[in-house]
Parts: sequence; structure tokens; C-alpha cells
Amino acid sequence: MLTDVKSAAVYRYVLDDAIYARIQTFAKARVRRDADLYAKRGQSDVSKIVKDIETGCAGEFVVYEHFRRIGRTVTEPDLALYSPGGKSWLDLTVDGRHLSVKSQSIEQAARYGLSWTFQWSIKPDPAFKDPDGRIALTLYDSRERAAYLLTVLDARGVLTDDILELPESVHLQANKRVIYWKTLVAHYDLC
Repeated sequence: MLTDVKSAAVYRYVLDDAIYARIQTFAKARVRRDADLYAKRGQSDVSKIVKDIETGCAGEFVVYEHFRRIGRTVTEPDLALYSPGGKSWLDLTVDGRHLSVKSQSIEQAARYGLSWTFQWSIKPDPAFKDPDGRIALTLYDSRERAAYLLTVLDARGVLTDDILELPESVHLQANKRVIYWKTLVAHYDLC
């Protein structure tokens, strides 16, 4: 199934050595700096945290490269370290419009199903701060260093089209909502 999804992607981008090195440097520096924050969240597996950051950055780069390639005005992925609360929620801007990037690794997709998770509690996910913004959904294969842009959705549509669902993991249901690929395919006739 993941092979079918990858072949249906809007755009595929392979991280070159320079971009990959920048992402790794950023991820490791962020983990070193924020180790206590990750510990408070119950996250202690440094290699998994680095992999998660790599997945998110790869997603931003595939989206950036796609929009740059088709001649749109797009901000570059930001790999700078900021003090807590110092970075805006915004991932990218395309033609002046906010774009939040959600990424999943191919390993997590194989384990849990192709899906993207959103914060859903007292402090909603930053993707929904601007209802006129957009949300890009990506998939990252670390073995190939390839990121796939699967689709871009309007944030308002995500909130109104009944595609946000409870996570299958019961312990996440109080604070998270999920978009499952299978729901997107059925709702929007993707692939």
C-alpha cells in the first residue's frame, strides 16, 4: 500500500548530502538543548527524537522544493534554534499564505497506518491558528532519504469536512486528533 501512495505523490524530493547534514546538525543540537523538555513529555529515546525531527524537516523541504520548482514564492525551512516560545508556529509561507507541514515516517506509517497527528486540547494545533492557511501532508522514507508531498489541504476544510478522527491509541484520544490517509482517499477521491 505504501508503494502505491509513494507513486501517487504530488512530488518526490531526495535530500542531498548538504541538506541532510544540516537537518542532522539541527536535530542533534535541538535534542541536546531541549533534553529536559523531552523528558517532561516522557520522551527519552534520543535516536527516535532525532529521527522525528529529521522526518519533520524532510517534510518541510519536499514542500519547499515543490512550490519553488513550480515558481511560487515560498519561505525556506527554518533550521535555526530559538529560545522556547521564540519561533513562530508557522512552518512555511507560500505566496503569503500560511502553510503547516505534517510529516510521517514510512516506518511509523507501516506500524500505525498512514496518518498525521494534530494537537487537540486546550492549546489546539498551530495548523489551525489561521483558518485561511493550508496543511501539507508528507511521508518520509529515511532509507532513501526521500520525502513525498502527498497533498495540500485547506485548514478550514480539515476542520469542517469531518476528516479529523480520534486516534486509534486510546491514551491519545483526550489530546490528539488524526487524519488517516484511508479517510482522505474516501472523502476526496485521492489516488
